[in-house]
Amino acid sequence: MSNYLSSFLLASSLITGTLWIINKILSHNLLDSKIPFNIKKSKIYYKSKQVVQTFASFFPILIIVFIIRTFICEPFQIPSESMMPTLLPGDFILVKKFSYGIKNPFSNNVIVFINTPKRGDIVVFKHPNNNAINYVKRIVGLPGDKINYNILTKRLTITPNNINEQHTKNISINYKYIKPNDFTKHFKLNNIILNNVHSLESSNNNLLQLEMYQEKIEKIAYNIFFKKKLIDQKDLYFKQFSQKQGTWIVPKHKYFVLGDNRDNSLDSRYWGFVPEKNLIGKVVFIWMHLIKKEGQWPTGIQFDRIGNIY
Repeated sequence: MSNYLSSFLLASSLITGTLWIINKILSHNLLDSKIPFNIKKSKIYYKSKQVVQTFASFFPILIIVFIIRTFICEPFQIPSESMMPTLLPGDFILVKKFSYGIKNPFSNNVIVFINTPKRGDIVVFKHPNNNAINYVKRIVGLPGDKINYNILTKRLTITPNNINEQHTKNISINYKYIKPNDFTKHFKLNNIILNNVHSLESSNNNLLQLEMYQEKIEKIAYNIFFKKKLIDQKDLYFKQFSQKQGTWIVPKHKYFVLGDNRDNSLDSRYWGFVPEKNLIGKVVFIWMHLIKKEGQWPTGIQFDRIGNIY
């Protein structure tokens, strides 16, 4: 949807921009004086000029919107539960598009470098295997990091600077149990996990209550969901050549991302790394949250969800 809107804005800006130039030329006194009087008084000329002026008047607005969405910031809606508890379905987020640099909107190459992504950044990016789909996840692995994800404890181990086979110490990662949360997750007894999280409304043998932990990578802390009893389907993990399953070394100019809802997120564990070129920007703000139940119309706005994301 976002890609279609960007294409529409670009096409509309080009068309109205062309009409804006034509209107300026036609309105020039020197050219206007050379048009025969009988033509200027004709209905066809009058209507044509009105059409050109009307569409040309949209050009300044469209070009401003296009510049803002392309280079400054862009709104997105959170459709799934993969980033809970940080981002909830119904959140409308603002993405800062120049966080890491100003990009060519056509090639996605960086024109002006500003900064490099950091561990803990929540980013919107184009899916590595389908650029038409935008994803939102948290960066946990930088180029050169060796990532290990333990499917039993659900804990990360990160060793930096591994591209050149250097031996370095693991970075500090700490976990702190917080509290039982108000969400549960459907799962089948054969451990094939269904993609559905919802409020706990009744007791059921097929429902497990997720646990909330604080994950602190060096100085960056945030909350995550997981359940130790739910074991990931490791055979579905992305297998990197020369690495054990569940272990990855992040290549140059690529990043390893995870959803905060670890048992309900398709992320780098399953489809690999995110190229730097695919990064759209950093999520910085929740500007609206609609209150709604699945399959129903929104019933209101939850104002306490609005604010900065840290």
